[in-house]
Amino acid sequence: MNSDHSTPAADIEVEIAPKYELMEMREYEIRSEDFINNLKQNAGRSTRTAKDGKFEFKNLPFGVYSVRAIVNKMVSAEEKIVSLEKRSNLDLKIMLPKDSSFEGKIIAPPGGKFDRLKIGIERWSELQKSSASWPRIEMEAEIDKTGRFRFESIKPDRFVVFLILPTTMVPNSFGGGSKGMDAGEIRLGEVDFTKDGANNVEFTVKSKFPGFLRLAATIDGKPASGLRARLVQKSAAGGIRGWGEGAGGLLDSSGGIFLGPVLPRLSTLYISDMKGSWSYEYPDGLEIPVAGVKELNIKINLFEGVVHLVNKKSGEPLAETPVWIRSAEGFVTGTTTNAKGEIKLTRADGEHLFLHYAKDKQFGMGAEQQVEFTWSVDGPDPSVIKISVEDR
Repeated sequence: MNSDHSTPAADIEVEIAPKYELMEMREYEIRSEDFINNLKQNAGRSTRTAKDGKFEFKNLPFGVYSVRAIVNKMVSAEEKIVSLEKRSNLDLKIMLPKDSSFEGKIIAPPGGKFDRLKIGIERWSELQKSSASWPRIEMEAEIDKTGRFRFESIKPDRFVVFLILPTTMVPNSFGGGSKGMDAGEIRLGEVDFTKDGANNVEFTVKSKFPGFLRLAATIDGKPASGLRARLVQKSAAGGIRGWGEGAGGLLDSSGGIFLGPVLPRLSTLYISDMKGSWSYEYPDGLEIPVAGVKELNIKINLFEGVVHLVNKKSGEPLAETPVWIRSAEGFVTGTTTNAKGEIKLTRADGEHLFLHYAKDKQFGMGAEQQVEFTWSVDGPDPSVIKISVEDR
């Protein structure tokens, strides 16, 4: 029942769990493996109330249980302790606690849009217990086009309020699923909901309001469709928390993508093929505008070239030698030199690369040599890479 004691509370989660410490079981029951397993299966079991507020748990083993109705992360009914005997039914009435709500408005800078943004709150006391950089939002609410929001069914408390940016799923290389890129959270301020007049608040966001990137790319003069774009941002700082990684996705058939909302700060843009065989990095850092859209057209060109590996001491070619090529974005591909000590590659103009050589022929497993080189229309620079192999 709701707190008015008259209307049913529909679609409320009800959780039941055994209270082992309150059970008085006979010795043979304690030793019964089936009995214990049955209890464990009911630990953390939950259901939701119907339209008439009713709920039901069937086929429970006898014992003592705690039953709790949960409205959200901040509001739950007082725990009920019940004792269930063999072959018996038990009727239980749970009253939801009295709760409150508060609403407010976010004032954005000119041009600021609230598409895909949410607002979240966390109890101030809980924030003091946790790392300031780790998101622990306890409750979220939608924001309408005018910036208004409303939180329902919460207990009066002191809250910290955050503007929540979305997480985008970006496909991994080699068909290996997707990875979420967390765009972060912006701390708006605090509200003391224990005081009068705190149920209609305003937050003004100026220099930190999210922006967007509209990208169009071609590769060798054709639309760069199906390629992956990642807008990578620096770690959280200055009122920003969460990973603050950025955003990403696949370019459409026209070679375009619209990324955002993301934090308005210096970012690095990568465009790569899905095999990870090359990775283009935009040569200049991108500054995402506050509440605006950065328009960017990119022309990517791929060039073939040959890297020569030689013994640093003797100058002889390193034939049939396994090495690894790592891009600035972090993609690693393994290859082996031919009989002339050569590696033939096709990479993007302007790529910054790293060649790794390991004595034990296992990447990342021991002491390695790392040599940096770049790629252009003329191929690699330097084109000859010298490796120390005396102790090979």
